Amino acid sequence: MFFDATAGFPESRRRSLVERITRHAEPYLYTAPALILIVTIMLAPLVLGLSYAFRDVHLLNPFSGGYVGLDHFRTLYDDDNFYRALRNTLWWTGASVLLQFVFGM
Repeated sequence: MFFDATAGFPESRRRSLVERITRHAEPYLYTAPALILIVTIMLAPLVLGLSYAFRDVHLLNPFSGGYVGLDHFRTLYDDDNFYRALRNTLWWTGASVLLQFVFGM
């Protein structure tokens, strides 16, 4: 048994309401498979990467490591090479976006 939202309307108005809902939902139904695929392809690596951040991952057997919590982040916090790499990455990204914008205009 389901809820019928058009139960109190006359037959002609009920039909036009259903047609209007169908017409408005149609573009979303056409794009739904592509959106589901994109979200799946993007979400799976993101979740896997986040799980790697909190585990002791070994290269040859990535699912064998145990939970280490925030130890990896503490190590990064104390590492000067990380901050140098982060600074270089931010400079490179900012410069490349700026140059692409300028040359694109």
